[in-house]
Amino acid sequence: MSLSNRIAVLFCFDDIFANYAAVATYSAHKNTKSPISFYWLFTPECEDKAIKLISQLKQFDIQIKPLSFDLSQINYLKIKNNRFTKAVYLRLFAADLIVNEDKVIYIDCDTLILADLKDLYDIQLNDMLIGGVNDEMIVYPKRSKKFLAVDKIPRTSGDIYINSGVLLMNLKGLREDGFLRKTKIIAEFYGNRSRYHDQCLINKYAEGKKLILDPK
Repeated sequence: MSLSNRIAVLFCFDDIFANYAAVATYSAHKNTKSPISFYWLFTPECEDKAIKLISQLKQFDIQIKPLSFDLSQINYLKIKNNRFTKAVYLRLFAADLIVNEDKVIYIDCDTLILADLKDLYDIQLNDMLIGGVNDEMIVYPKRSKKFLAVDKIPRTSGDIYINSGVLLMNLKGLREDGFLRKTKIIAEFYGNRSRYHDQCLINKYAEGKKLILDPK
C-alpha cells in the first residue's frame, strides 16, 4: 500500500550520478503538485555524499528515503561497456527493497522532470508489471537496416521493447511474480547477449506483461 496519497518516485545511482540525482529530485518536487515520497537507491561508496545531499534537500521540504545496496558481490550481473557501471542494475532490486509501496515511478538521474508526475503515477497497470515507452532505436537482428542498435535476446514476436529510463513499476506484482529471481535466471542464461544490461533483462522478463505508455 502506498503511503497516504503520496506519489512514489525512485532514483538509482552510484557516486558518479549522485549530484544528478539531487537535481532530478528537485525538478520533480518543483513541478509536481502532489506530495512525493522519494526513494534513493545507491551503492555504498556514495552513501556519505547521498546523505549530505538529502540533508541539503530537506530545506525544500523534500522527503527522501535512502537505501544503500552493495552490488559488488553479485557475480551474475555483468558490465560489457565501460560507459556503464553495475549501478544500472539497482532498479532490479526495487520491488524487494521498497516493500511499503505497491507502485513506483523509476526515473534515470540524467532526467529533468518539467511536468506534474501525477498523470503518469495514476495510470492503472492492473495485471501488467511494468509500464514504459517504446524504444524505437532497438530492433531485432536483421529486421531493419535503419538502426545500428540491436536487441540480441529473443522475445515473443510482436513484443515491444521499452526504454528503461522512465518506468512505471508494479512493485506489488513484481514481488509476487518473483521479479528479482527471474531476472537473475535471465541474466545467467542470456548475459552475453544483453546489449543494454538491465534494459534488456527487464524487456525479456516482462514480455507480454508490459503496458506501453504514451511517449509524452
